[in-house]
Amino acid sequence: EIPGTADAVVILGASVKGNKLSQVVQDRVEAAIQLYLDKKAPKILISGDGDPTKFYNEVKAINRYVINRGIPPADVFVDFA
Repeated sequence: EIPGTADAVVILGASVKGNKLSQVVQDRVEAAIQLYLDKKAPKILISGDGDPTKFYNEVKAINRYVINRGIPPADVFVDFA
């Protein structure tokens, strides 16, 4: 059990292949989603390698996964750096 609350849950990026999350990052994402659903934090912040001009984009893949799991886009923030 996680005591207290926070302003946001931070998901740190890790390897993705296209839109497929590695097991490491998927575990991080699922933990963050659970904390959000348990009302431990009202927002999710995704940070990782996400240059939109490049083929490789961890942030985009993680963001898509989080949104597809039902988290409202207004509660998800992305940091592409």
